[in-house]
Amino acid sequence: MSGKEINGVEIRKASIDDIAKLAAYRVGHLDELFDHTEDEDSMILMDRMKGFLEKHFESGDMLCYLALSSGNIVGSACMMVRETPPVYDLFDNGKLGYLMNIHTSGEFTGQGITKELVERVISEARGSGIEYIHLHCNDDRTRFYSKLGFSEVLAHEMKMELNRS
Repeated sequence: MSGKEINGVEIRKASIDDIAKLAAYRVGHLDELFDHTEDEDSMILMDRMKGFLEKHFESGDMLCYLALSSGNIVGSACMMVRETPPVYDLFDNGKLGYLMNIHTSGEFTGQGITKELVERVISEARGSGIEYIHLHCNDDRTRFYSKLGFSEVLAHEMKMELNRS
């Protein structure tokens, strides 16, 4: 799928040239989400985010689609690709996708931009042999993802923090 416009907003696949803008967009969203005022920690996070994006774009295990207005990112949808051992009828090749960093800026919501971004990621995942995509979302977004074909999974997620100071 090539670039497309929705109400003057360009939708296209991100490239390594977009890393600085994508990192700034992501950190800005995190600042907003965590009610964090931009400070030195934001700059540290920005450098780490750029490093993360460079590493995973270069290795090919991350893909992102962007929505741009006047050259500025106003929406994104990304997917990390990982492999697990094949499991009988579950995963023939073990390629899995994790959908993440899905966000559309305030005034651009409700225009179908997020839907288009996610559909682009799904389409590319299908074409690359990924067998399963999962994501985490807020309760208020489950209906949106259900309409795109996702189903709720009755599984428990647990975590253990290691090496955190």
